[in-house]
Amino acid sequence: MTTRGITRDESIYPDPESFNPGRWLQPEYPTYKEPLTRFPNLDGFSQFGFGRRTCQGVPIVDQDLFLTMGGMAWAFNIQRKRNADGTEVPVHWNDYTPLLIAKPAPFEFDAVVRTPEKAELMRSMFEAAKEEEEHEEMMMKMGMPDVDPVDAKKQSAAPMSTKPPPSSLTMNLRQRKEEGEHEKQYREHERDIPGCPGRWATESDIDSGNEKGYVDDDSCSGRSSPTTLS
Repeated sequence: MTTRGITRDESIYPDPESFNPGRWLQPEYPTYKEPLTRFPNLDGFSQFGFGRRTCQGVPIVDQDLFLTMGGMAWAFNIQRKRNADGTEVPVHWNDYTPLLIAKPAPFEFDAVVRTPEKAELMRSMFEAAKEEEEHEEMMMKMGMPDVDPVDAKKQSAAPMSTKPPPSSLTMNLRQRKEEGEHEKQYREHERDIPGCPGRWATESDIDSGNEKGYVDDDSCSGRSSPTTLS
């Protein structure tokens, strides 16, 4: 039996062609499972295969869908688009793209922010994310990837807050950008000295305004610090 046939078994999915989220949330449907804090999920769903050939990315897809769709439901009232005369623009539920991994064809809808407070929070989150992205792009151009997988994991697991991001977040991002610019200065003053390849001007050289960063044989061997030029 094909996947299409499995997902249209009316003994499990009554009226299978209808978009009916209630089939997962109401006890009278065969697909209902408890607790609702855990179900529904994608574990065992036929679209991902069975046995040894089960897709290993199911947990990632499950979490990604939950965070994306949950975030949209938290932030917006999603409703049908209306024409100028007030009539609803129809949505064709069974209109899909003819690709290996099918997805709904583009359609119009309205997404209205639920409250002014959520609008302000999303604006703050957008600005913080934009600043972080610009910082990471700068670090990548300098050949210094600045992605901490531990931090990323903590952030993805953290519950969504309704409070504005703390000022320390913006300050931290600004500080990291400044540190990146400082590091860039060191890289610009890198020296290719005979017998001492790749030697950089020291921090004291840069901070004291000695941009040339004098390096002698002793400092190259680590026996002394570079002499600051006057």
